[in-house]
Amino acid sequence: MENLMTYLRWRQDIPMSVSPLNEVDNLNLSQLAYGMWFDCIPSTFDEVVSLHDAAEMFFDRGYDEIMLKEGYFSCAQYVPMLRIMKDSVRYKDFGLCAYRWIHDNDQQEQFGAVTVLLNARQACVSFCGTDSTLVGWKEDFNMSFMTVVPSQTRAADYLVEAMIHLPDHEYILTGHSKGGNLAVFAAVYLPEEKQKQIKRIYNNDGPGFSKEIVESEYYRRIQDRIMTFVPQSSIIGMIMEHEEDYTVVSSSQRSILQHDPFTWKVNVNDFVEVQKVNTSSRILDKAMKEWLKSLSVEQKSAFVDGVYKCFTDTGLTSAKQFGFGSMFNVLRNYMTSDDENKRVIADGLRVLLRSIYDTSMELAKKSREKEKEIKDTSENTQ
Repeated sequence: MENLMTYLRWRQDIPMSVSPLNEVDNLNLSQLAYGMWFDCIPSTFDEVVSLHDAAEMFFDRGYDEIMLKEGYFSCAQYVPMLRIMKDSVRYKDFGLCAYRWIHDNDQQEQFGAVTVLLNARQACVSFCGTDSTLVGWKEDFNMSFMTVVPSQTRAADYLVEAMIHLPDHEYILTGHSKGGNLAVFAAVYLPEEKQKQIKRIYNNDGPGFSKEIVESEYYRRIQDRIMTFVPQSSIIGMIMEHEEDYTVVSSSQRSILQHDPFTWKVNVNDFVEVQKVNTSSRILDKAMKEWLKSLSVEQKSAFVDGVYKCFTDTGLTSAKQFGFGSMFNVLRNYMTSDDENKRVIADGLRVLLRSIYDTSMELAKKSREKEKEIKDTSENTQ
């Protein structure tokens, strides 16, 4: 199966000057922001280190072992990916700078970013997606009732800072999962004159936005430069509102496991495409939109906060700690919480399950009607 890793082996000796950056390169660069680069990449735009040298420091400091131990997202593939990239003609000389990594439990914020200097006039800003921390997931869920979350504001500020230090550069923005959302958000809230420096924005299976944002003039100005990719069973990437067109990518995995970009199938320079997302993705997409529409901001906030409290009261801080015992403790926290919290969570789940059921029935009915129409048409032409 051809994926990101096979692509890296295919193209490692081909420089960008011969074969320009493409959609698969975008996905590779979006993964860089997930790495532990604390003392490997400068935190400012004034100092730059090559990808090769940064990766050498990464391995020398044992960050590869820490990432594997801590269970970072896609870490089992990330480490071999980086080993190939650091020695490849295609990537090794890219300059890296302005690495940021922020976790703030009080503000419920998880943010990461790194700027990749592709050449003397072109920069790629890579935004990190959701990591394994609960605060990272909580911020994602906060998007359901908050127009703007802290990491979005920080992404916009980061891009403005990049443009101050690199004023003559053309920009490509990329991110996977929440990182894709941040890439789009940062471009949306640039001044119109600065938006002209944005060449392309890649959203790789990242959630959408509220209607307020996608219907804004700022969004419309950059909409034609947004390239959105989702796997055929996309869940994360179908959440919220998307006004832009999206490309559906074939994956070697099923369901939520397709969110892992290392399962996406590739050709020589692009992704293997399929016609549309599958039925389960359409059901969940429509059900989630109906669910979010049916609840008030206060109800969504109370539901998300209530569920989050049940998890954090167990002492959990990361998804990697989940197991049978921890889930039992979460359930126990729910059962022993106050009546109002139990009511809020139960009501939210009941509405969501009802929405999923109704959507499933509606799509099944449409499918039967379509099959009958095709059958009738076939019989009438015989």
